[in-house]
Amino acid sequence: MTVAEAASQLSGASSAALTNARSISGSIKATLQNFDLAVEALNLWAGIISTLTVNKEVMRRRTLDFWALATDLAG
Repeated sequence: MTVAEAASQLSGASSAALTNARSISGSIKATLQNFDLAVEALNLWAGIISTLTVNKEVMRRRTLDFWALATDLAG
């Protein structure tokens, strides 16, 4: 292998490594953004559930129906 061939291979390898690093960097950024959105959604649900009032009698009656939606059970 000549020096020129070795240099060419090293150049190609470093270019591929930089491309992979950029790709991974973009993936990490997107993953962290999605993680932040998931945390926000969980905080929202925590607020909803903490203020939820369950009407047990309505739920008991509605379970005897053929079908029910969550909003029907919430009554």
